[in-house]
Amino acid sequence: MLQNLKSYLTSQDDIVNLLEGLDSGMSEQLVAGLTTSTRQLLAGALQEKTSRPMLYITHNLTQAQRYTKN
Repeated sequence: MLQNLKSYLTSQDDIVNLLEGLDSGMSEQLVAGLTTSTRQLLAGALQEKTSRPMLYITHNLTQAQRYTKN
């Protein structure tokens, strides 16, 4: 089921534009306004598609621990 969600996310125009920006050499992208689970799914989908190192900035330690576990 999560794989289907990742596939759905990466087919959306906004995400496609984000991926194209990264592929074209943009070193930074900002994504704001997502809920916790959507952020994690997006991060996983982007990591899977780009295989590039990523920096996640969270507002508290609990969020950082969730990203580390996932």
